[in-house]
Amino acid sequence: MQGKRSWLEESSKKLIERPGMAYAFIAIAATMPVLSTIAAVLLAFITLRKGMQEGARAFLAATLGHGLAVFLLADVSLNTALGLAMLSFAPVYLTALALRKFASWSVVAGAMLIQAALASLTVNLWMPGFLTALYGSLAPRLAEMPQLTVMFSKSSSYSHPELSHLLFSGQLLAQAFSTGLSLLFARYLQARCYNPGGLKSELQAFRAGRPALAVFAALLLADYLHLLAAVDLLPMVLFYFVLAGLNFVVALPQKFKLGVMILLVSMLLFGSFIMLFAMLVIIAGLDSLFNFRSYLPDRAVS
Repeated sequence: MQGKRSWLEESSKKLIERPGMAYAFIAIAATMPVLSTIAAVLLAFITLRKGMQEGARAFLAATLGHGLAVFLLADVSLNTALGLAMLSFAPVYLTALALRKFASWSVVAGAMLIQAALASLTVNLWMPGFLTALYGSLAPRLAEMPQLTVMFSKSSSYSHPELSHLLFSGQLLAQAFSTGLSLLFARYLQARCYNPGGLKSELQAFRAGRPALAVFAALLLADYLHLLAAVDLLPMVLFYFVLAGLNFVVALPQKFKLGVMILLVSMLLFGSFIMLFAMLVIIAGLDSLFNFRSYLPDRAVS
């Protein structure tokens, strides 16, 4: 007999079973910055549980709520406000649809990369002034941070376009990270309410495959050839491989995991974060080629 459900599970189930209340709550939460993340989680939760049509209604509620708040508080037109709201919540809705259909976090990462690539293509081809404006607005603020003073003091070795693309890549990575966290929590709620253990099996299967490795190699080559658009996507792909490498370490049997963890911690203590990240990227790259997890006991991954 199952134990008494937690308040979070009961509240989530009651909310999703009352669509009108759920849409109203999403619209209200989307108007406030401190609650917009909750709106994104509920949007993903509804999409994962009920599919495209109900998810589209939740997306519309979030867009209208957030867009109205931006229109009232910022000096922009209503169309611009609604457009910004759509850009804020569309990644959550689209990645939730991908996760619902394929039940794969690797596919979710691919969907995020496609969205980032479309954003990069749009900005580079049709909105080149956006990157200049981004550099002009963010660079002075970042240069005032003590941690980044050294970087900006040496910025003479970089052109403004290069730094603009680097800042834009940071924005894309932040958007992907925020989307991923919202989707992860929504999937956690769904698993707790309807499919106990489902999230754990999905996360254990997360790995970087050969297509991802090919994309990574192509971006590295493009960056070597000084194609600035590659800078927009490289940090996101690097972060993806870091997560895949870390997930591989977690999936190792206990007798191997301890040694690998000691090695990684030693690299962090006596080296740097860069060395640690590089090792995780190498681990993920090798696993994407040879699928080492298929040889692990009780953790075979096709």
